[in-house]
Amino acid sequence: MNRVFALFDHARRPLFWKSLSEMNSSRLSYREIVPDRLKALLLHAVENVPFYRELVVSKDAIENDPVRALKEFPIIEKETLMKDQKAFCIGPLPADAYENSTGGSTGTPLQVIQDKWYSQNSLAGKYLFYTWAGWMPGAKILKIWGSPRDVLQQKENVKGKVSSMLYKIKVLDAFRISTDDAKNYLREYEAYKPDILECYVDAAYTLALYVKQTGMTVKHKPRGVIVSAGTLYPEFEKIIKEVFQAPVINRYGSREAGDIACTCPEGAIHVNPFTHFVEIVDNNGNPIEDGTGHVVLTLLTNYTMPLIRYKIGDMATVKKNNPPCPCGRDWQTLESVDGRSGSVFRKRDGSVVSPLFFVHFFGVVHNKGFISKYQAIQEDYDHIVLKVRLRQGFDADNVEVKQGMEQLIKDIKHVMGEDVRVEVRFVEDIPPLPSGKYVYAISKVDGN
Repeated sequence: MNRVFALFDHARRPLFWKSLSEMNSSRLSYREIVPDRLKALLLHAVENVPFYRELVVSKDAIENDPVRALKEFPIIEKETLMKDQKAFCIGPLPADAYENSTGGSTGTPLQVIQDKWYSQNSLAGKYLFYTWAGWMPGAKILKIWGSPRDVLQQKENVKGKVSSMLYKIKVLDAFRISTDDAKNYLREYEAYKPDILECYVDAAYTLALYVKQTGMTVKHKPRGVIVSAGTLYPEFEKIIKEVFQAPVINRYGSREAGDIACTCPEGAIHVNPFTHFVEIVDNNGNPIEDGTGHVVLTLLTNYTMPLIRYKIGDMATVKKNNPPCPCGRDWQTLESVDGRSGSVFRKRDGSVVSPLFFVHFFGVVHNKGFISKYQAIQEDYDHIVLKVRLRQGFDADNVEVKQGMEQLIKDIKHVMGEDVRVEVRFVEDIPPLPSGKYVYAISKVDGN
């Protein structure tokens, strides 16, 4: 970023730069940052938002201990927000309010109302995480992105084109990645030489896997690879890191809530306390201090449509009494982000099986190079469908394919139950969700 443009951008986006500077330089604990922001949000909500005005929550309780008072607020699910959006918005809406919607990963998009205060703080949070991957003003970013809406905006919208040029952001469409796409994208990657490579998890994994399978070598080394919009399984991280020879930064966020958490240079997943407060709860809404549960988040920067104790539909794992992170930030940490709640397979006895099992055995252990794409779907407790797209040169009658599938079915039955029917379907393609995200494991069994 040249000096003239830097001065112009600071004048045009003062809130963004002020927020980014504060987030970057602060060494305060989240216990010092969150309460004041949470108190202001909760008081605003009970005074100005119809749904929260009906709650019997003492303002004195919020003033005295906002974190404890937060527990008096109900956990809100997407369906509740969709049923009556106006009840969760202030009125009248501010002049800078705008509508945003999720990509529809769970089938139906959620519309939320946001404003300039939210967007500038959200952007600051995004660039904070960029700095953890090595970004600095003037750095080049190559995004291999799977959201058709975002890609089209960059390609067709004049504002998007200008913004991409000024901020040195190049966007490639990763909505569908074929072998030819991988070749072309790697060619463009080498020509552009980005400082930061930012991808959907599936896009980064697909590219890295293509490089390994073809015996190619990536010449340009980025400062960091940021992956988002999917679960970063250990096998994926290992291959991406090996191929690009750079740190892999795992960023967790959503369209309705912005970027929530990210791995710091030391590898811990920190929640940004300037923008979010996160709770992990069990199926009954009880807090979990050690283990895996549902992500419930409170967005600290959207005053137009406050998202308070919003059950976003993801699972995450937390660990009690984690040692201080060497990076120096005493912020909330997540041990792992485990994906959508609908990706956890369930057994009749109430136990669950992580999608990591299917990713590991399907994509690694029993894939001897013949599987191009795969997806495991739990149709019912006793019925699992395995969708398989084979690599060119292989078919269902291939001896290696038959043996691999037989062993995979045996392992799945061993874990899920011998009475489970495992059906293999060889398909031409496995399309992503409407959001552009790709899901490796889907359970249609209700866990509630």
